[in-house]
Amino acid sequence: MVTRRKFMKWLLELSAVGAFLIPGASGRAATKKKILINQFSIAGFQYYQGPAWLDWMKVGEAVTFEAEPGNPYDAFAVKILYRGQQVGYVPRSDNRHISRLLKHNVPLQGRIAGVNPQAPLWRQVQVQVWLIYS
Repeated sequence: MVTRRKFMKWLLELSAVGAFLIPGASGRAATKKKILINQFSIAGFQYYQGPAWLDWMKVGEAVTFEAEPGNPYDAFAVKILYRGQQVGYVPRSDNRHISRLLKHNVPLQGRIAGVNPQAPLWRQVQVQVWLIYS
């Protein structure tokens, strides 16, 4: 099992050797790869624009993340945006490493992993976070 400490150490080693910028042997940029680093339900979904967008949300669609270090309740808060509108937050139990990666401009990709309108509001949409690297 990969712990957060091992993952962060691996990430630092990867960036230390310029793994995000190393060109391929032919001089072109290396093919981008991705690693799934987390999956969770959107926290606060019912308090933001989430329910209004639920009928349009489809598995595989993009979401974006925005660190919110000035949040008065959680210095590691990370907003989740769908089509530019806030639909909630990364759950507090999962936001520290994502917030730190965003602050260091590490490329992350968010995707909708599941939509279930019959579930309780706070569990209707599952999101995946992918680390992008070369």
